[in-house]
Amino acid sequence: MIRSREWKLIWRYPAGAHELYNVAEDPEERVNLFIQPGYADCIRALRRELDDWFSRYVEPQLDGSKLPVTGYGQRDHATRTDAFDYRPRN
Repeated sequence: MIRSREWKLIWRYPAGAHELYNVAEDPEERVNLFIQPGYADCIRALRRELDDWFSRYVEPQLDGSKLPVTGYGQRDHATRTDAFDYRPRN
């Protein structure tokens, strides 16, 4: 994900579903503009910035864009009763 003052691009590797929001006009991110016509240049520019960041800072052995990662790896863990035991108790 990359964000500017105006835009937020969520790029899911390897093939989506991707999201683009104009956070200046739609701060609650209700309208995904990714598949709408007219945003290709914006998507291209944000994607270039995202790729540049990853090429500079990613640890190759942990690069999720190159691994078979679906984004659902933690789903089952969150439903466990002890999933949030790291939180301090009062």
